Amino acid sequence: IACVDGFRPAVEGTKVSDCDPSTVVIVEVCDLSLDKMCFVTPLPPSSNFACDKPIDSLTMIWTGNNTVWVRAWKGSVGSTSLGVKSVGPDEEVTFTGFAGSPNDVFWEVFSDAGLTNKIGESKFHLSCSDDDMDGPEDCGKLQGNGKDNDSSLLNDWLLEGIVDAQGTLDCTVDTTPVFAEACEFTGEPLPSCENGEKPDTLTWRYDGGTNGDGNCADSTFPDIGHDDFECAGSVDTSQSITVEDDDGNIYVVNPGHEFTVNRDAIGSMSLSNGGGTQTMVFHASCSQPLEALATAGALTLVALDDRRADREVQYAYTVTNNSTGAVSNIDVTDDKLGDIGSIASLDGNGASMTLYAQAFITATTTNTAMAIGDLVNADDCVAPNDTVTVTVNEPPKSCEANGKPTALEFTLGSGLCSDMDNGQGDKAKCEGDGALADISTVVMTKDENKFDVSLSGDSFVIAYNNPPGDKMPSTIKFRVTDGNGVEHDYEVHTSCSQPLAEGDVIGGLEITDFVPEF
Repeated sequence: IACVDGFRPAVEGTKVSDCDPSTVVIVEVCDLSLDKMCFVTPLPPSSNFACDKPIDSLTMIWTGNNTVWVRAWKGSVGSTSLGVKSVGPDEEVTFTGFAGSPNDVFWEVFSDAGLTNKIGESKFHLSCSDDDMDGPEDCGKLQGNGKDNDSSLLNDWLLEGIVDAQGTLDCTVDTTPVFAEACEFTGEPLPSCENGEKPDTLTWRYDGGTNGDGNCADSTFPDIGHDDFECAGSVDTSQSITVEDDDGNIYVVNPGHEFTVNRDAIGSMSLSNGGGTQTMVFHASCSQPLEALATAGALTLVALDDRRADREVQYAYTVTNNSTGAVSNIDVTDDKLGDIGSIASLDGNGASMTLYAQAFITATTTNTAMAIGDLVNADDCVAPNDTVTVTVNEPPKSCEANGKPTALEFTLGSGLCSDMDNGQGDKAKCEGDGALADISTVVMTKDENKFDVSLSGDSFVIAYNNPPGDKMPSTIKFRVTDGNGVEHDYEVHTSCSQPLAEGDVIGGLEITDFVPEF
């Protein structure tokens, strides 16, 4: 028989014992924890990638049997070195900085870190005219012998990725979740007809539309200027729907799920389930605006081709029972996502179980998770709440996403003319010796009366004023002088026939703001 020792308040300092089992009560202690984590699902490889020179970055997988050391050249051997990297069998290696190179670039391959034992050379053709290295259909093909298939070269690389003037080809995306306490990603410009090509497909999510109830009157297609949009009828948004497009194709879609329709078959659609039928009519040819996140009755447009407005985020909810006894009927909820699931019973002493959920995120979002269960004596056992924030960073503004610039802000970086990291190739120029130590003056050397220049510390803004707010001409030229009298002359192509974006580096100056025309 267990005894309980204690002190009786009425008899100060007197120790008492109670060995009567009828008066001993074992009090259960709740010790339940909840850990919520997140994972941003990587974007799939783009099926619409079309090689657009200049190519700036190459990623290859080495198929050899031993580790090698690779020296990449921005052209022929002995030109500009882009560095040395080691790569093992079946491993990836990436070299960046090829923009502005000749059509053919070379990699030297060595068997030792000291680069004394040369195995051979590989050649890659970067003009986008090599049919075996210009798109997703070439992923996994052997590379290294150039466009002319030179048998004297090492053809022992598999194409894994390309970054060119307009986009990125990533042949293999690892989607295995690695959960973290906080997540972030850079959002994409809101896809629309205005900032992209006419789409071949449209992807819709059956999510109830604007307010989740599928009300036609709340559709936002008219708000984006789609004047011919029509919507009538209703469905029960808690049930799956059957969708029929213009061509008679049938899609069965559960709540929260997506379906993709060819643009040519989408002049009208009908949705039906036990709650009724909803029909809608609109133009999908870009003769009227299309914009991701616009709602149409019970649907939301989420992608034009593979250009999405959101990212999938996966959440993990791990419940651990550190109590001595079991906890049952554990309900896990999320303030944004609702009911996550239930755990029938979880033994004590560290037993745990993980539940999962997903959401589509377009803006920075903080979710709070909660868990509550029952102790053996039916008392509530509540875990401390846990929160997770997914931060969505604004995408850099660019010609591709936002149109031509009306103003550009430059900020001093290395100040070296040789420091170039942009997609303009030889269209971006810097002439001058030495490094700019600071920024003392900035003057336009072309059309000087058509621009306003404002200087603030080591940053300056060039804004077109002819008229104010109008897009810049095709090229801007300016001279930057530092306090020591060092002068650099710059030329930047601003017509958007060449890529231009925030984050570009031109002659040791970084574009830190891009004010677009729309």
